Amino acid sequence: MTNLNFREVSINDGYKEFLFLKSRKKENENGFRIKVPKDFNDFRTIIEELIRDKNRKISEEKVPQTVYWVEKDREIIGLVKIRLVLSEKLKKKGGNIGYFISDKYRRKGYGKELLKNALKFFKDTENVIITCNKDNIASKKVIEYNNGKLMEIFDNSCIYKIIIKNSIDLNGKVQDNFEK
Repeated sequence: MTNLNFREVSINDGYKEFLFLKSRKKENENGFRIKVPKDFNDFRTIIEELIRDKNRKISEEKVPQTVYWVEKDREIIGLVKIRLVLSEKLKKKGGNIGYFISDKYRRKGYGKELLKNALKFFKDTENVIITCNKDNIASKKVIEYNNGKLMEIFDNSCIYKIIIKNSIDLNGKVQDNFEK
């Protein structure tokens, strides 16, 4: 499979990124929340908010997060949110990593590769919490493929843990022998 590229959301994002966000069906799809722009001006506001999120103060509702466009051959195929710290609420719903793959690229293995690459951001972390809707079979398979262990089901949300310690080599490559 072709490697995916993560590109941080930027004030320089333009029409290609606007069209990707505009193509989303709704703001909350399978638990992944991001606004759908009404027009290009609205898109600029959304991008500015996503950039500010990187330096946000920690609260029970929100924590700092960095959002990346996920690209394959320079075409945007998804988004990923990386949260290095979590509030108690986000430990139950949201987790350290949130991801979205556009309909066109689903069921082709990109979710598995996206999550595998996203785990590299956590090389200095003991474990990662990832959640998904209880009915989202595809996301559950992606998480379990990447050695996620179901810890509990809470309020329609499956809460998984992936042990990171000793699972990423010195080159940042995710090894296939995660502890469980």
